[in-house]
Amino acid sequence: MEEYLDKLVKSGLTENEAKVYCCLLQKQLFTATEISRCASVN
Repeated sequence: MEEYLDKLVKSGLTENEAKVYCCLLQKQLFTATEISRCASVN
């Protein structure tokens, strides 16, 4: 997963945006709280 994060950041996303994007790819339905926990962002 770290490899994907690096590529997304190099593509212009922030680290937090990349983490959230990767979490969203894992599951179709998330609440905002679940996304925050998955991506470890506030």
